[in-house]
Amino acid sequence: MIGYLIRKNIAEAKITSAEEAANKIIEDAEKQAEAQKREALLEAKEDIHKQRNELEQESRERRAEFQRYERRLEQKEESLNKQQKKIEQKEKDLQQKDQQLKEKENNFFNRIFTTIGDSLIFNQNIVMYNLEGEKMEEDKLISIYN
Repeated sequence: MIGYLIRKNIAEAKITSAEEAANKIIEDAEKQAEAQKREALLEAKEDIHKQRNELEQESRERRAEFQRYERRLEQKEESLNKQQKKIEQKEKDLQQKDQQLKEKENNFFNRIFTTIGDSLIFNQNIVMYNLEGEKMEEDKLISIYN
């Protein structure tokens, strides 16, 4: 019985020791698994942070490019507006010059017609003479001018 009890105690001690060793192995495995989990989470967070930074950089670059295109478009619009204003001013100037030319033309023709009219009236009152100083008759004058 004493041998039995000693063996029993030894067996129980071995079982307890084995259980403790198994628990220690399980505990170490759980700690290692937890450390690997934390490491994987940390790597995932770092990867997410890196990707976020890359996306933000790409977004900033695209925004800057868009702003350059927008400024270029605004400059082209301004240039076109200036050209349109110049064209409108030239059209206005041409219309004014055209109106001035029409007025000058009307004044010119009015003076010509007035001069011709005055000349006709003057000619009606003048007696025509030929080179020899003789008075020309009306039918001779008509034949000369026809």
